[in-house]
Amino acid sequence: MNTNKFFRLICAALMFVAAQSFAQKNKADKPLDGFNYDVKLTVEAQAKPTKPMEDDLSFKGNKLKSKALAEKYNFKAGEFTATVDSSNAEEVIITFDAVMKGETPDDILTWHGTVNGEDIEGSAIWTKKGKTKKSFAFIGLQKKKK
Repeated sequence: MNTNKFFRLICAALMFVAAQSFAQKNKADKPLDGFNYDVKLTVEAQAKPTKPMEDDLSFKGNKLKSKALAEKYNFKAGEFTATVDSSNAEEVIITFDAVMKGETPDDILTWHGTVNGEDIEGSAIWTKKGKTKKSFAFIGLQKKKK
C-alpha cells in the first residue's frame, strides 16, 4: 500500500517538473507573446511632416497586431519572430521581425524592432508591388497590466 502512494507521489512530482519545464521553454520560444505597447508611429521621408500617429502594438499567439494600421489601412495581424540577446547582463534585448498583409496581396508591411526593458523602437516599411509606399519609425513603452 505504501509503495502505491510513493509511486503516485513520484508520478505527480515528475508531471509537475515536466509542466514547469514546458512553460519555461514555451516562454523562451515566445519572449514577446502577451505583451502590449503604446507607440507613436511617424511617417518618414515625407515632404510635409505629419503628426505622429498613436498606435497599440500587441504580440499574441505568434502574431503582431497594429491597431492603428489595421483601422486606417486594413493591415491584418502578421506572424512575428523574436530573438533574445542575453549577452548583456543588465538587460535582455529582444529583436523582432514581422510581416503583415494589407487589402491586396501586393500590400506588405514589414516590421523590424527592438525591445529593451520596457522600451520598444523600430521601423515598419509598407511596400506595394516591390516599391516603398510608406516608411514608419516607431517608439514607445510597454503597457502596464491592469
